[in-house]
Amino acid sequence: MKTSSILGLVLIALLVGGMADAKMYPLGLNVTPAQMNATAKDIALASSKLTASAYTYPTSWDWRSVKDKNWVTPIEDQKDCGACVAFATVGVGEATLKILGNDSTKNPDLSERFLFEHGGGNCNSGAQFERMLSAFENPGTVNATCAPYYPDTSTCPNWQSDLTKLNSYTTIKTAADAKQWIATKGPVMAGMIVYTDFFDYTGGIYSYQYGDVAGNHAITLIGYNDPGGYWIGKNSWSTEWGDNGYFKIAYGECGIGSDFYFYGETFGATPPPVTQTGAEIDTTGSLKAEIYNGSGKDLGQTDKFLDLTAGAYNVNIKKSGYVDYPLSFTVTQNQTYKTTVTLSVVPPTPQSNITMPVAGKLYSQITYTTSGYNASAVLWVNNKRIRTVAQMKKYRGIYLIGSFAKGTVVNFVLVGEPNTTDIKQIGYSSWSVNMGNNHEKFFITRR
Repeated sequence: MKTSSILGLVLIALLVGGMADAKMYPLGLNVTPAQMNATAKDIALASSKLTASAYTYPTSWDWRSVKDKNWVTPIEDQKDCGACVAFATVGVGEATLKILGNDSTKNPDLSERFLFEHGGGNCNSGAQFERMLSAFENPGTVNATCAPYYPDTSTCPNWQSDLTKLNSYTTIKTAADAKQWIATKGPVMAGMIVYTDFFDYTGGIYSYQYGDVAGNHAITLIGYNDPGGYWIGKNSWSTEWGDNGYFKIAYGECGIGSDFYFYGETFGATPPPVTQTGAEIDTTGSLKAEIYNGSGKDLGQTDKFLDLTAGAYNVNIKKSGYVDYPLSFTVTQNQTYKTTVTLSVVPPTPQSNITMPVAGKLYSQITYTTSGYNASAVLWVNNKRIRTVAQMKKYRGIYLIGSFAKGTVVNFVLVGEPNTTDIKQIGYSSWSVNMGNNHEKFFITRR
């Protein structure tokens, strides 16, 4: 079934105009089969030593939308020259500079042509990873305005004062380490085997379907998605190719992370992770409680990101049925304060029960109230609201609670006081009930 599908696709191409008319794009990663074989063995060995506990990266990442901002510079076009290694090297460097400067609005535009020529590149034979990265360290590269891309081959006279140099580069041997680097420092450079069907990619998650090997290619990986099982790549074939110049490629495809190393770049100090200024207060069990500041303003819910300005916060976490949780924390600029709290269920209110010895009606009368009582506390009997303490104190009347059959358990709860209860039977059908730290006393009789 798969063979028939492939033949059908090839036949369509021939009918439209022949395979000679199929669009081709330049590659340019110069690596020998022996080098790829040695790299594959080294990667397999490094991968066998991995432990999951050593990694804390998120399940997905895309540098085009971190903190709702794009930290990737625009798509470029290597045209008909095999300069992909220079474009990938510069693409990683430009994004890393933006992240290091913590300014997504700036788009450094470094010269791929200057770097390509100083890294031993040739439009026909391409270039190698390590030579290009070493050239980025020394002499570096200039701005694109100083050394424009082909067919222009001019270089500004003061180019030595216009250099940007790489501090160092890191060879990354496993996909897990690459994801860790991407999520904390910036994009990485990678290599891939290109099949001719990749030239026809227009969107979705690419995996090899048909065609021959066209060659090896250098790309910039700007993100990944573990739930979807794919890398997010930035290419150098203009915005007319692929998904506006970008692509998604399934894990395990085209030798990414298995036949080629990943490469990370560092300028000066290691770039700090770009995170949002705010807080994420999770609750055990994801209870989604409300968060209030000292003035009673609702700041939002737990278990999701809160966009807060930098500063100190004293908050109260509230949820119906749970004890309030006070929390103090400090939010730092471009950092997310994270913590997890465990809310405690409000303990059940102590209750008093009376078992009716015979069928009849129960009445209540408040006979004594000490100072310090909660006037708004409410007496409930068998889940029925009777009245507040203030009302009973004011009228001192005898109130009908209700009619009950013999053996019925009559439950008394005083809502609004930290209850301690003391119920005593003072007659065949009379009881004394002390509730609310003995602030309220009721006599219950059957008449």
